[in-house]
Parts: sequence; C-alpha cells; structure tokens
Amino acid sequence: MAANFDRVFPFRGWDKDATPVKWQMVPVSATDNRYLYLHDGTGLTVSSNNAAVTVTEIRLADLPGDWDKRPALAGDRVFKLRGASKGTARIQAKNAASTVITEIEASTKNKLTKKVTFYFVRDTATPPHRTTRAPAEAAEWVRVLNYIFRQANIEIVSPAGTRLTFAGTLGNPLRWVNGTTDDWAKLRGVRDAGADHTFFQIWEYEQPSAPNTTTGAGTLAVDKMTVCDNRTPAVHSHVIAHELGHAFGLPDISTAGSQHHIMWHMTNMSGQHLSKAEVDLMNP
Repeated sequence: MAANFDRVFPFRGWDKDATPVKWQMVPVSATDNRYLYLHDGTGLTVSSNNAAVTVTEIRLADLPGDWDKRPALAGDRVFKLRGASKGTARIQAKNAASTVITEIEASTKNKLTKKVTFYFVRDTATPPHRTTRAPAEAAEWVRVLNYIFRQANIEIVSPAGTRLTFAGTLGNPLRWVNGTTDDWAKLRGVRDAGADHTFFQIWEYEQPSAPNTTTGAGTLAVDKMTVCDNRTPAVHSHVIAHELGHAFGLPDISTAGSQHHIMWHMTNMSGQHLSKAEVDLMNP
C-alpha cells in the first residue's frame, strides 16, 4: 500500500473524509495526547510544520493500553501528537528528497467543560405520570457521552441523576405547543439554572411535526434544555448525545452514508462520529 497516516484510537477527533487532507483533533494538554499509525512509511521523515503540535515517534509498546486501541499492521510506525498551544499544523511524512509523501492536518482544541443536569420527572396528577427510567442510569450515560464528545475535547460533568417531582399536571404525552404557555414552558421553569443544559427524562413526548412517533426527544439550545421520553429508539445514550449535539449547535444529518454520525436523525440512531466541521462548530 502507499504510505498513509491512520488513527490509533477511534472517536478521538479523527476525520478521514476531511478535505483537502485527513484531520486529527489534538487537545492542548501535556498529558492527553493523540496517536497515529504510519502505514508503509519505512525511511520517511515525519515532522510538524507548526510548533503548536509536536510529533514524536514512539514504540508500539509505548501506546496506552486503552480497550479501543486499533491493532497495528505489520511494519507500522507509531507517532504521538501533543498540543502545545492553539493552532493548526500539517503532520508530514517526507522522503529523502524532502517531498511530502503523505500528510494530515492537526488542529488543537482547548478543553470545554459542560455541566449537564439529568432530572427524572414525575408529576402530581392522579395517578401521577412518571418516567420508568432510574436516576442511576445517568452515570452510564455520562460515561458514553464523554467517550463521544472526547472527539471535540468537550467534557460532560454532571451531578448524580435526580428525581424531580413537578407540582402540577403535565401532559401524557407531554407536547410542545408554543414554548410559552405549554408543558415545555412549565419544565423550563424548573430547569437547573446553574447548568449549561438540563435534560428532562419523562414518560412520553410529542412534537406537532411528528405526532404518534417514537422520536421522543426535543431540544432547544436557547432554552438550555432537552425533553426526552422512554420510547427513544436504538441506544438511549446515543439519543442523548444527539440531543446534546443540538444543544451545542449542531444540525441534523440525513445524507446518504452518514448513518455512523451522531447527528444522523433517521432511524437506528446509534452512530458516534463527529466530523471536523462539527468539532470546529462546537469547540472553535
């Protein structure tokens, strides 16, 4: 094969479809590094053209032992990327004549921390409406969210999932009407004012544009809140990540071949990928 760079760990900010060259996000950090395999790169000299990103060749045995490490191919060389400061670099592999044989773009990102509060809602109707999901589930959701949003160097921090009893009656299903006098507005009044985003886990949610469906979730970034019900399809934590993507400014994706993206909004919402453009939008 021709010499080319490839990721070592998935979902750490790699976009093989970026143009004009593949792209890697690198945190500005002394400890949170990124790694590349160089396939078929014997005899090539690898360097960075910007001190914002340093590149160091390491042994295969020196790679972190994280569970999601992709196996090396025979003869692969391994390189560690460290983000020294904000900036963009080209990581280039050159031959003896200083001709660039293969390269990627590496952009550094400062860490963003987002506080997300998870409320597990019931109301005081007779009988009460309540979510069937338990607050203990939130810890696993946060673990998955951080695996996904690590691609953008965004960390989700969250207090323990909390049961919230709403003093009054909410709809069954809870419907968006106008966001001002409806059940959405009632929940907005009890969101966590100290959080970047409040996630309300409820029983059933509908939007006028999609009644009687299993979509089951809605987000308004301006309101800093999501309402999500028990019926969401596929992997629930991925649905939450999709909704937080909207909270962080991302639109839906429905183009063919994009099912592996977290912002894919059709059926089977189980993708995890974030593109370079999406990462740049969430974390400039």
